[in-house]
Amino acid sequence: HIIWSVSKSFLSALVGIALDEGLIEDINDPIIKYLKDFKGTGYEGVSIKNLLQMSSGIEFNEDYGDPDSDINRYGRVTATGTSQREFAKTLKNSREPGSYNHYISLDSQMLGMLVAEVTNMTVKEYLHEKMWSQIGMQDDAFYLTDKQEVEMSIGGLNVTLRDMAKFGQLYLNKGRWNGKQVVPTEWVSNSTIPLDEHVQPNAGEEFTSDAWGYGYQWWVPGPKVSDYSAHGIYNQFIYVNPESKVVIAKTSSNYNFVEERQYTKDAHIAIFRAIAKSISQKEICKLNSSIKTIVPKIHLANRSKFLQWLGKTLQKISGWKVEGEIPNLKKFILVGAPHTSNWDFVHALILIWAIDLKLNVL
Repeated sequence: HIIWSVSKSFLSALVGIALDEGLIEDINDPIIKYLKDFKGTGYEGVSIKNLLQMSSGIEFNEDYGDPDSDINRYGRVTATGTSQREFAKTLKNSREPGSYNHYISLDSQMLGMLVAEVTNMTVKEYLHEKMWSQIGMQDDAFYLTDKQEVEMSIGGLNVTLRDMAKFGQLYLNKGRWNGKQVVPTEWVSNSTIPLDEHVQPNAGEEFTSDAWGYGYQWWVPGPKVSDYSAHGIYNQFIYVNPESKVVIAKTSSNYNFVEERQYTKDAHIAIFRAIAKSISQKEICKLNSSIKTIVPKIHLANRSKFLQWLGKTLQKISGWKVEGEIPNLKKFILVGAPHTSNWDFVHALILIWAIDLKLNVL
């Protein structure tokens, strides 16, 4: 499935790896240090970090609903033979780089050209060597290219859903896979938090054109939750919630995206957060620990009190409501089952402890 701008987060990982390998000296370097043919263009004076944070200052209209927007013009000219590189050279700068966060897909294409330049490989070759072959991706992936066979790093990567999830799991693991550091830990951390004032969530119109915060080609919805997401048009997502240890991958073809815009992005994050909360590993471990502590102290005569306590505790992690007293485990199961998304866990938990307590009611 084409993942559109989720491709940018894969690209960010490649930049971090190239930096770690010494192929890029410093992300504060100007991009023209590596792409010398961009001297005298709108990208002169723009640093690699500016590109990573979508803060180049380039004047660019990314409105897919506007047929005359720059992003639609990009699509037309590249489809008819103009190289992405030449198109990028036509763009002008209208703001001081590093002062304002404005989403510009061509900033990502510049990063793709950077990776190709410093590695002396194509982006797809470097992605295969440093990512696909390292974490055992299940399926092959492919890029859309321009007529010059240069990858569309801005959003042309096609990946299966399982492999999207594996990439998210790699970031949840702070860049490690089976004991090997694939993406530098520091890069993962810096990529998934908004490091500067102008890329904070809800930073205000003075600093950003978007409600969400931004890392290094990763979105940070905010305001306080530590989750982050790769996002592509038409609702492609790789959502990572470090607190709950949850990764969610989603593909979509939402033809209403252009009209829904921020609403549909916010709605997806709300859904993902609700799922993550309901299966929070931290809460499950806390519950399990509490039960292990309390069960040895319970006598069969106190079964009713135990069930009431268990009901209240489960309510906290699942969100469903327990009304009145629960006389036995059968009744508890009937009350709880329709209302909790992590019922398999709840049922297994009750079953295990019922056996330990020798409660012959299941």
